[in-house]
Amino acid sequence: MGPAGEAFAALTATILGPRAPCYVHAPMDFARYSRTHRHFRSERLPPLLARVASPGVIADIGAGDGSVLYALSRHGRLGAKSYAIDASPERVAAAVDAAPHVLGVVADATSLPLEDKSVDGIVCSQVIEHVPDSNRVVAEIARILRPGGWWYVGSVLRGQYSWWIYRRDGRWWLDPTHVREYSSEEEFRAALAHPELELTTLTTSRFRFPLVELALRAAIALRLVPPRAYRTDRGGPELSPPGYRMIEAAGQRRAS
Repeated sequence: MGPAGEAFAALTATILGPRAPCYVHAPMDFARYSRTHRHFRSERLPPLLARVASPGVIADIGAGDGSVLYALSRHGRLGAKSYAIDASPERVAAAVDAAPHVLGVVADATSLPLEDKSVDGIVCSQVIEHVPDSNRVVAEIARILRPGGWWYVGSVLRGQYSWWIYRRDGRWWLDPTHVREYSSEEEFRAALAHPELELTTLTTSRFRFPLVELALRAAIALRLVPPRAYRTDRGGPELSPPGYRMIEAAGQRRAS
């Protein structure tokens, strides 16, 4: 399906539900996804991250276009140095401009070019569900985090009756590049288990997308506006994908 079809799908999904057009028959090509699915910037932080983040040397694993770093900076939660880590060079370049003192790192989430115990805090927001080997992501979090440092992982909790505009393998998906969507808190907790990481808080909350984001995605697909990280924190109506919730976990690295 071309850009016009993708835009139509994005705009009509909330009206037509499972009858809406869909166009994903396999996980979407990552390079294409990086070009077309931009991460818009807002001052709003995920609820649990807003509670646990504190200034210091922070690594944002899967930083995308820098939306989380932007919000952390606006709330005074970044220190003198932060790392924006992503597999896409284009996204890393955007993330470096999202906040002051951000160093860009092009790398896979399962193999980070950072020293052991070198950061004070780690953000991994809406990333782990994209990575086939999630155990290696968790192991890297444990490796680069200093003892006593804080960590945060956010992902997707899928209910029994969930749908969105992407269909693959006989079911609906929230995102075209997800390789998994967690079905329970227990499954998510088990995915984060590591002997050096203490999980202290796990919460779920309603997913909320500003409708302006859907309009911008449609406009980008139709090439009416350039693909970049627009700001979307000016208020307005929001949408919650049926059956989906945000799931968040946070904790500390145990002392060595």
